[in-house]
Parts: sequence; C-alpha cells; structure tokens
Amino acid sequence: MGIAALPALLLTAGPGDGESRAAGLVLAAAAGLYVLVEYGARTPALIDFRFAPPLNRLRFALAALTLVATTACVSFADGAGALTATFAAFEAATDFPFSPVRMAADIFTRASAPAPDPAVEYAAATAFCVALACTLAFGAAIWFGPWPRADERMNLLVNLPTFDVGGGDGAVARLRLLGAQVLVTAAGTLFAMLVLGGLAVALLAPGVEISPLALVWSATIWAAAPGVMALRGLAILKLASRLRRDGGFGPDRR
Repeated sequence: MGIAALPALLLTAGPGDGESRAAGLVLAAAAGLYVLVEYGARTPALIDFRFAPPLNRLRFALAALTLVATTACVSFADGAGALTATFAAFEAATDFPFSPVRMAADIFTRASAPAPDPAVEYAAATAFCVALACTLAFGAAIWFGPWPRADERMNLLVNLPTFDVGGGDGAVARLRLLGAQVLVTAAGTLFAMLVLGGLAVALLAPGVEISPLALVWSATIWAAAPGVMALRGLAILKLASRLRRDGGFGPDRR
C-alpha cells in the first residue's frame, strides 16, 4: 500500500491537485485491501501461487520497482546528474524502429507537447527497461533456481485456483499449454494496451493533457503487467516440467 501511494504523495504537490492525490491514495488503499482479503481467505481465490514463495514476492517486486523508477523519472527527469543520465540512457536504448516506447510516445502525446512527447517517451522508456530487466532476472531465478524444491508441499488446487487439476497425466500437457498461452498473451498485451488505450483516448478524451500522476500509473501498468504475466507463465511451465520429471511435489502430489 505504501508503494502504491508513492506517486500520489510525490507528484501532486501543486495547487489544484487535491483530487488526483485523493484518487491515488484511494487506489493504494484498494490495492492493499484486495491483497489482504485474497491472502486472508481460507479457500482458493484469484491470486495464483498464494502458498508458493517467493514467486509472488518477485511479481510484487517487479511492479514496485517499475512504479518507483517511473515515479522518479517523472519527478526528476528535468534535473541533472546521474539519475537524469540513466533516464536518458533508457530512452536512447528504446529508440529504434517499431519500438513500443516510441509507439506509446506517439499515441499519448500531450496537447502541449510535440510528437513524440518527450515526457511520455522518458516515462515509458524507464518503465519498459526496468520491467524488462526485472522480468529477465526474476524469470531466470524462477527457471534455473531451486523453486519449487523437491520436498516442497505444492497443492495445485490452492496455488492454481483457476486451473482444472483433474485429468491425470493430461495435467502436464495442459499446464504446458497454459504456460505458453500466458507467455504469448504477455507479449501481445504490451502492444494491445497501446492500441486500446489510444482508441480510448481518441474517442473519449481527444487532446487530453496527461497529468504526471496519470502518466506514472499508465506507464507502470503498461510495462509491468506483461512482466508479471510472463513470470506467471514461466512458473507454470516450470511446474509442468517438474511434474513431468518427478510426478509431483513433496507429500502432496495433487
């Protein structure tokens, strides 16, 4: 909850920004309440891998680091020093043909800025690079690391509440298919969100002036959501690999 409140506390200090601050704090409170209710439930809910640490910690860390980096970019990109040079390096690294960052800057250009919008480009580049680096690092930790341990109790009914565990040996094939689908969806979501977001802005709010708070959250969700999905897909594929090799996890092989 504290991480989710950070953009509202840092970026809405100007006059007339009270509503944006309140909206950001409400969003933070809602996120905290959602996690509290989900993890407090005794029966399977919607969050995968509730009892399979450290996977959800890595997914949270990816989203949190992306949010903090994007907030810092929007807050301090106009300054000088090593931090600003880092944001400029992110922008330069993503400046290539058909770059999703360049597409984002072209689609979500503010009315008062040239196309592509420098503020949007810096924020999107920072969010994209941080989320991508976290996805690669955490994905490697999941795939090549010891998770899940051979003696770990892994109940698929609880950790994959939306997955049909029945079917005997077919569960491995269905897990592999689900993991591949999640990875493909994660890659497609990065571009689909740009297209759908651009259509929504063009239809509902053409020429809108994007506030710093909206820019931070938009860039963070756009970059972090595919990364979180990719980690889920890799975890499912790792489970399928372990199930195929060992036939289960610890004393509970469901």
